[in-house]
This record gives sequence, C-alpha cells and structure tokens, in this order.
Amino acid sequence: MARAGIPDEIRRRAIEAIARAVRLGHSNAAVEVGDLHLDVGIPDADLDNLINEVTQELSAAGYKVSWDDITAICIEF
Repeated sequence: MARAGIPDEIRRRAIEAIARAVRLGHSNAAVEVGDLHLDVGIPDADLDNLINEVTQELSAAGYKVSWDDITAICIEF
C-alpha cells in the first residue's frame, strides 16, 4: 500500500524540478529519488509499474525522460 504513494512523490518532485529549471532558464531538470530506495525490496516488475506511470505521463506532456540508474531522473524540455 505504501508503494502506491511512490508515483505521486516522484511526480511532485518532477513538477518542482521543472518549475525551478524554467525559472532559472534551463532546458532540463534533474530529479533526485535516491532517498526513496527504489533499488531495495521492490521486485523489478513492480518497480517498472511504479515508475512507468510517471515516465509515460511526462513523455505524453512533451518531456524527454531518462532514468540515471534508479537514483535520478533527467527531464529535458
């Protein structure tokens, strides 16, 4: 049940990082998620489902999204 909050937390952080980057005139943003410990205790299939929701949402909004391992997201716009 606690895992259900992960996409919302990643989404919140992504929105904040994008807004900050735009204010600074940057064309990309980095979202740190290492503190969520996504690499521990979550089966790969479940992890894919958790992060794909946010990745697809950002991609559909026109952002280019790539994951740096499982600790950070790079968002280009």
